Amino acid sequence: MEIEPEKEIALILCEQDLTAPIVTHVRTELRIDEPGNGVIFTQGVDQTYGLRKA
Repeated sequence: MEIEPEKEIALILCEQDLTAPIVTHVRTELRIDEPGNGVIFTQGVDQTYGLRKA
């Protein structure tokens, strides 16, 4: 197994109604549906601490 030394992770926390447009844009711009271009997953968040809404 070869380990890729440089991978990037982007975490985006947003209102639920913004999730679909953000995912669509990222999928298009990064061509996520092509093999080897990464993955996207979404996860619901019930509570956060230490964050302020901008």
